[in-house]
Amino acid sequence: MLQRRAYPVLSTTSIGIGRVRPGRCGVDPATGDRRPAAGVFTATNALRLGMDAPAIRAVVHVVGTRAAVAGLCVGSRLLSSPPSSHGMSDNGRRGAPIANVYLKAGFYQKLVPPGVSSVFSVRDTDLHRRYRRLLSGGMSESSLKSMYPAIEANVNLAIQNMREEMEKRGAADVFKWWMFMATDIIGELTFGESFRMLEQKKKNQYSLDLENAPFIGALRATFPSFLYISKFLPLPVFKRAAAATMRHYRDAEESVARHRRLELADPTNVKATLFSKLYKAEDDEQLSLKETRDNALAYIVAGSDTTSNTLTYLVWAVCRHPHVKKALLNELASFLPSHGFGDQELKQLPYLNGVIDETLRIYGAAASALPRVVPPGGRLLLVAALAVTCIGVHLARMELRLAAAKFFRAFPEANISGLEGMSDEDMEPTMYFLLSPKGKRCLVQAY
Repeated sequence: MLQRRAYPVLSTTSIGIGRVRPGRCGVDPATGDRRPAAGVFTATNALRLGMDAPAIRAVVHVVGTRAAVAGLCVGSRLLSSPPSSHGMSDNGRRGAPIANVYLKAGFYQKLVPPGVSSVFSVRDTDLHRRYRRLLSGGMSESSLKSMYPAIEANVNLAIQNMREEMEKRGAADVFKWWMFMATDIIGELTFGESFRMLEQKKKNQYSLDLENAPFIGALRATFPSFLYISKFLPLPVFKRAAAATMRHYRDAEESVARHRRLELADPTNVKATLFSKLYKAEDDEQLSLKETRDNALAYIVAGSDTTSNTLTYLVWAVCRHPHVKKALLNELASFLPSHGFGDQELKQLPYLNGVIDETLRIYGAAASALPRVVPPGGRLLLVAALAVTCIGVHLARMELRLAAAKFFRAFPEANISGLEGMSDEDMEPTMYFLLSPKGKRCLVQAY
């Protein structure tokens, strides 16, 4: 097993579930050390090598006018400079954000329908900065505290549904329940009402469309004009994708408009959402209805599959490593009260947070390359530190901590089930844009 510099609390070796997949990295002929392929340095590869953010140190000369520079999520920061500037960026300042020098490639816009502009897809740096400024307040730790009860209620309902399924079926599909939970949570925080998948215990049309969103995004990136093509070519895959896209945006616009009207009419009788404060802001501090819809949909896609897939792999990995589960259970039993613990208590648990970090390192939910355009003549990248600035990081961490803690408190004897032919092959990662289990299931038994 590779050694890595320690986490702020734990090392990979002490957690015990780290590994590097063969074939993902090159080998330095001088030292024999594993390293990313020459020419491109990616944050994902760095983490797969076992490097912590403070330990990432590399100098890679990028040749040509384009290169894929991948991060863990939108907004990751890299230091950039011309070859002769000794660490200074193009505008003379050390540590300039990558967005100031390496603009987003057209790939971002291909992932969404024409005319859609969100904090994820927009390429204009000034507009992106405006979106970040207006949206970051709702996603701050202080703002999310008021939404913790809604998050906890959905986590509790997911655990309850898992228990009932285990009793009736012999095992629970945590992949399904985590997806229902994450989708209901982000739906409630974005539109003011959940999709009620946990209550109905089944998928609905909106969730089916959402489930297919990564594939549709990959299809759109490969065939950017597929919406237009679908009008003339009777290919089922294009027809279905186009219909799902139209339903997705129509339903989202109706939901946003309805909640906005209710919020402005009588805010005391409406659930606050991540956009509530913007509805009553000054004109220059507001988002238009279309901008709200586009960013709401970006939240829905980014806040459902990513969280649920991470939780699925976390449960699977921990259950396959008894010593990890034992240490985690000991921490939960020793430092959490029987009832009534909150996010502040969970943030103080080093092993729980180490397990989350390790799951994110090995099974990064959005590990695809997000290409940037390198300025003419190439540039020297001085990758001195990785600061993840994903706008939804606080919400994601809150959900991951709470769901993982409550799951293992509820099911301390949890193990991977062999029911209905469930095997490790079901958990082989597949990826269009987001990573997910090949079998689209993860059966766990606890009795």
